[in-house]
Amino acid sequence: MVLLNQIFSLILFFGFNSRIISLAPSITDFLIKLNLENFIVGKTYLDPDFIKAEVVLPSSMKVSKEKILNLKPTHIISAGLIPEEELYYFKKSGIKVLDFKYENIFSVIETYIVLGKEFDIEEKALKELKSFLDTLFLFKNIKDNKRVLFILDLTNGVWCPGEKTFIDDLIEWTGFDNISDFFEGYKIVSIEKILKEEPDIVIFNFKNGFEAIKNTPFRNLKPIREKKFYEVPDPDYFSRPSPFLIRALKFLSKIE
Repeated sequence: MVLLNQIFSLILFFGFNSRIISLAPSITDFLIKLNLENFIVGKTYLDPDFIKAEVVLPSSMKVSKEKILNLKPTHIISAGLIPEEELYYFKKSGIKVLDFKYENIFSVIETYIVLGKEFDIEEKALKELKSFLDTLFLFKNIKDNKRVLFILDLTNGVWCPGEKTFIDDLIEWTGFDNISDFFEGYKIVSIEKILKEEPDIVIFNFKNGFEAIKNTPFRNLKPIREKKFYEVPDPDYFSRPSPFLIRALKFLSKIE
């Protein structure tokens, strides 16, 4: 398989003249899966070192227009991290701009299809998509509707995912019930509301979650008392809508 991927990359290299700027780690994940990583000329600060490209999106999350233009990209691909007015600037400069929005798992399917068509590698994209879907459906409704409190962060409140979010879709896909799906997007939920909803399970999207809440009213939650709380090994599991989202589903599948 490694040899086949190398051969595929060589074929692309000699018949492919795209220069790609990736403005999201999830996009870079897709490009790697599709053997397009050698055509990335600009990347984010979160992308792996083996991607030999200029960092155009630093930790400040402010792109340098001059740096990007100097790289002479044919494509700029984003995933909602960059303001639309900045992307429009690059469109006016004659660069093909793709900006993906991720609200659910099936947005990943769209990304495979769009990138396959854009770079004329539809056969490769469909092959990878089939493999992704085959694995994805192994985790469909494997749980029994237990109620989950998913805590993203505790900065100035309890941040949770609501409806029309990627995390909510992952939770619901496996058969769990997200107790914070009574709003859209990501918001702060009051402790009173959480206590009233009575979750069966608590998932922390960060390390040392129990230590952070043990001296708060959260200690009265049944799943905390009964040690039914879990910590995600890596926040990227749930925050990065890419082909590697399977890691999040595998994590959920092990929760009892």
